[in-house]
Amino acid sequence: MLILAAIFPIILLAIIFYRLDKIEKEPKKELVKALFSGLGAVILTLVFSFMLNIHKIDSESLSSSGIILYTFFGIAIIEEASKWIISYFLLKKNKHLDSLYDYMLYVIYVGLGFALIENILYSLSGGMFVAIFRAILTVPSHAFYAIFMGYYLEKAKEDSKHKKKYMLLSLVIPFVLHGIFDALLLLGEVYAILLFFVFIIFLYVKSISLVKKIQREDSKKTSDSNINIG
Repeated sequence: MLILAAIFPIILLAIIFYRLDKIEKEPKKELVKALFSGLGAVILTLVFSFMLNIHKIDSESLSSSGIILYTFFGIAIIEEASKWIISYFLLKKNKHLDSLYDYMLYVIYVGLGFALIENILYSLSGGMFVAIFRAILTVPSHAFYAIFMGYYLEKAKEDSKHKKKYMLLSLVIPFVLHGIFDALLLLGEVYAILLFFVFIIFLYVKSISLVKKIQREDSKKTSDSNINIG
């Protein structure tokens, strides 16, 4: 039951984001490949964590400032950098990128693949409450970080003049969002929990807004293309 509870939100979100692709559906084989590429991001995260001895840090003994530093530079930057590396090379070799949303979709699947492994491990050790909590909050957050990462990676390819800026943003924005999420959660204070739920609402709204923006841009490009052909 715990494994099913850990896997279900991944499958649900994978289906939802797949159906949001309105221009041309991506090959399922390629999306499955992206999903399993998330395992590569997990491996990279473990390698970086052991190299930097992050696994030796006892988060429960840290002060508030220590927790913030730990969540940003011991968790968020390592996980997002790992997903960024995998996503960058996955997109670079992909021949099926025919819309702006495609960039988001593949990176989302990498993020969901990462969340799948993480979710199973945490759910098995933490029980059903942890599985439900992560299904509602943590798993979607990985998809939301990926939305911003995919968006700016696409911008970097589209706008060569500002490529470095967008490449940087494709890592920095997910890193900051991830860091805020973890820091507020681990601080555990009443004010932090209240801010956490405000942040979750913000994250949901901004992510959905960005997806809709990309869908509008894709629809406009498709319409303009049809007019030019006509």
